[in-house]
Amino acid sequence: MVPAFGLLTWLVIRTRQRELKTFREELPAYTVAGWLTPAEPFALGSMRAPHRPPPRRQTGRAWWRSTRHT
Repeated sequence: MVPAFGLLTWLVIRTRQRELKTFREELPAYTVAGWLTPAEPFALGSMRAPHRPPPRRQTGRAWWRSTRHT
């Protein structure tokens, strides 16, 4: 079972890397056309996730007050 899991993991990673390579190669044409900014093809073609701060925790009442439109 372990060899099958290892093979499946390798296959998933390899497929993902090929998809990202395709993004990096094809998306610069969209940058030239003005549909994307110059940084977007690199961001979409990398395996790194963007750094985001953790969401702010709120209580139910604080959230309700912040969404009320008076």
